[in-house]
Amino acid sequence: MLELFTGETGIGLVCGPPSGGLCFVDVDCDEAVREFEGKIPVLKSAPIVIGSRGLKWLVRTLEPIRGFALKNEAGRKVGEFLSHRQQGVVAGLHPVTGHPYKWVNVGPVPLVDPLDFQSSGPNHP
Repeated sequence: MLELFTGETGIGLVCGPPSGGLCFVDVDCDEAVREFEGKIPVLKSAPIVIGSRGLKWLVRTLEPIRGFALKNEAGRKVGEFLSHRQQGVVAGLHPVTGHPYKWVNVGPVPLVDPLDFQSSGPNHP
């Protein structure tokens, strides 16, 4: 199937209400992965998509929420919570590495509270 993917071709998952509340926690650095798993242990069993660096956890929310920047404990942006009106790439070739996206921990998608990932109040659409 990978022969179908050339250049910047891929498959994305539309996040938020159109996908039944599926969202991605997209972390861009490995150090932040450990930090978020420490704060939100359910992420350790969530399905994962790996591209170049960091990873994307597939999660589900009950309420629609706009995406927002993820910050580490020092306040530095380390990724994004992808939700309403956003998408995450789930298959294809990574544009930087040229390697296929890889799925890990394929299983039940955990329910999360997006507020656990941000320091400010809710950001509902």
